[in-house]
Amino acid sequence: MQQVNRFSYMGAERPALMGEVHGGAQFPDIEGLIHAFWLNDELYFQAEFTGLPPDRVFGLHIHEGVICGTAEGDQPFTEAGGHLSLCPEGTWCARHPYHAGDLPPVIADSTGYAAMQVFIGKAKISDYSGKPIILHSMPDDFSTQPAGNSGKRIACGIFMEVL
Repeated sequence: MQQVNRFSYMGAERPALMGEVHGGAQFPDIEGLIHAFWLNDELYFQAEFTGLPPDRVFGLHIHEGVICGTAEGDQPFTEAGGHLSLCPEGTWCARHPYHAGDLPPVIADSTGYAAMQVFIGKAKISDYSGKPIILHSMPDDFSTQPAGNSGKRIACGIFMEVL
C-alpha cells in the first residue's frame, strides 16, 4: 500500500477553526496560531509558536471552558476549565490521556520557535469551536490526572470558526 502524506494538501485548504494564542503576564512574548482543518471527515491541527522559552517542551491542550480568563497572577487562565473530554466520566475515553483535548507536546528550538501537525480523528469541528487552547509550562506526562502534570498555564487563545 502506498503511503500518503495527509498533511501535504492542508496548505491548499481553508481552515475550519483558527485560534490565536497569547502569553500571559509571565510570558508576554509567546504568540501562536493554531488552525483546525476538516478534511475527508477527519480533523487535523496545525500549530506554530514564537516567543517560547528556548529548548523546552510544553503541554498543549484544548480545554472545556468558553473563555481564557485573566492572564495575571500565579494561576493564569483558570477560567478555561479542565481538559476537553467528550465522554461521560467512568468511560475509557474520559480518562487522561484519552481526552479529546489532549494534544502532543510542543517542542521549542533554540530560538523559541515550535511547529506541529497532528491528526485527531475522535471529534468534530463543533466539539472544538469556541474552546480555549492552553499552552502549559511543562510537557504532559500522559498519565497523571487531570492535566498530565503539565504545569502552569502560560498562554491561551480561543478556537473560532473561520467564516
